[in-house]
Amino acid sequence: MEGDSPLLVKYERDRLLYTVYGLWDPVEIAKIISILERINSPYLLQYRNWRYQQPEYDDKKLFSKKLKSRGILTFESDLIPCTLDQFLQSEPNSILNGDKAMSIISQVWMALNSIRNVSDYIKVYSLHPSNIVISIIPGSNPPMYQIQLMNYIPLIFTQTFSLEQKMFISPSQLKILAKEGNGNNTDCKADLFTFALLITKLWTGKLPYSPKVTLRSLIENSIGQCIRFPEFKNPLVRRLVEMILLKNVSWDYTYEDEYLKLARKATFLEFRSKPEDFEIIESIGEGTSAVVYQAIQNTRRGERVVAIKEMLINGGEMEYIQNEVDIMALCQHPNVIQMYDSFVQLKSFIGSQKGNYAEIIIEFCDGGTLQSFFEKSYPVDPFPDYLMIHTLSEILKGLWYLHSEHHIVHRDLKPENILLKVDPNNPRIPLIKIADFGLSKIVENHQMMKSYVGTPVFMAPEVFNGVQYNYKCDLWSLGGLLYFLRTHTYPLSANRQRFIENIRHQVVPIYDDNVWKTIPGIKRIIKSLIVYNQDKRYSWRDIHNDPFVKQILEEDRVVRDYSKL
Repeated sequence: MEGDSPLLVKYERDRLLYTVYGLWDPVEIAKIISILERINSPYLLQYRNWRYQQPEYDDKKLFSKKLKSRGILTFESDLIPCTLDQFLQSEPNSILNGDKAMSIISQVWMALNSIRNVSDYIKVYSLHPSNIVISIIPGSNPPMYQIQLMNYIPLIFTQTFSLEQKMFISPSQLKILAKEGNGNNTDCKADLFTFALLITKLWTGKLPYSPKVTLRSLIENSIGQCIRFPEFKNPLVRRLVEMILLKNVSWDYTYEDEYLKLARKATFLEFRSKPEDFEIIESIGEGTSAVVYQAIQNTRRGERVVAIKEMLINGGEMEYIQNEVDIMALCQHPNVIQMYDSFVQLKSFIGSQKGNYAEIIIEFCDGGTLQSFFEKSYPVDPFPDYLMIHTLSEILKGLWYLHSEHHIVHRDLKPENILLKVDPNNPRIPLIKIADFGLSKIVENHQMMKSYVGTPVFMAPEVFNGVQYNYKCDLWSLGGLLYFLRTHTYPLSANRQRFIENIRHQVVPIYDDNVWKTIPGIKRIIKSLIVYNQDKRYSWRDIHNDPFVKQILEEDRVVRDYSKL
């Protein structure tokens, strides 16, 4: 290694090359790389082409654990046109407010929201303007700005932060760094704290600290002793910063904050797609209320393949469509379908029919639905063990995210509403996405529902009978879905009359040992989910404590807050 810097950056004509020297566990590095390869957000600088060369061992000193040289990690990214720090230097008094500040702040929020649930390795600890890329969208007049966060891997980048960049780190994280940690602890509010510091800097040109504050005083004193708010031109912005820094609000607060709601709405309208941006390839699905197309979208970053869910708006249907859009807009998770945009136009994409058509733009899943994959690949044979395990683990991750983070109850979980995406790194096992939120509902903590919605063959008995129910109705449906994949039969029959009789008499499904003997763990979970008494049905705590689930999720260290359900 030349010099003292742990990170070397080389500029080439069309890319940046990064070289990092350090001693890491290869398994840990592999985990980071696998997480980063799943990130796909326009608001994050994309790092790619990772290579890790392990340290060379000196045979004579092998047992003393001394290494001959450091490991070398290399990767690359696109070139950086301009940082927000450089952009601010061209602004009067290095301050942004009004529309520019609103657009940048809302995009930073969207970036933070998209990564906060990915992994503990992917967090933003310093939103110093030099850690934010800004570019002008080509052809926009007046100019529209788009941001991307960079340096969001604490294991690599926190050790390279300058003194000025560290002033944008929360005091709780500074304490970790002062003890030579990597800043990667369980403080989920660290990104919220640095977000408030950035907002203050953009609006006032200052940080919300007393003039004599140092890193040492931030570490040693209470935050109340260090805070001194500069003057804000907008009272809504000041309130947002005060709520974060003084009231210690959670991330959920940012969904309802008045200023952030205005900022997101303005930015969303600014970036909204237009019908002429799309070239329809073909129709790939049709239901009673929607048609789904595959299309090519021309975006400000080039072309991408998308799916378009098109619905004719009749009467009061807009309320349900808006509910679906609002729910999908909240969700950023690898196991939940991603919505890119939505808009209304006065005609269909295909045909000459006129009317109000709602268009929801979502990620294209080239593997089809779980139902079509099942029918094509396993029309007779049971779903194989490895796919049963994979399907269970991925749906559990997506459902837990929906239930715990946003209080979203899906209410129509079935194979047709699970989409598959081919994983280029492992074509044998598809990526799994929960989709179709047309019947979903956001509920408050511990709120019960009574609406009759869903598909009867996978519907929980409490929903069918119209009695009060909660998120556990999705867990029953998950059990029914898994039972169907393995047995080719529905847990309570496809015949409506027999289905009703089975619910009335609380008949339980048949579990043939020959079908389940190779996956007894999944059999136990299904039997614990298809339970008529909601109180005795597996809860999320029961699921996560199940030894088989612990084994397949491999998340023993994850701390979960079950009080949010």
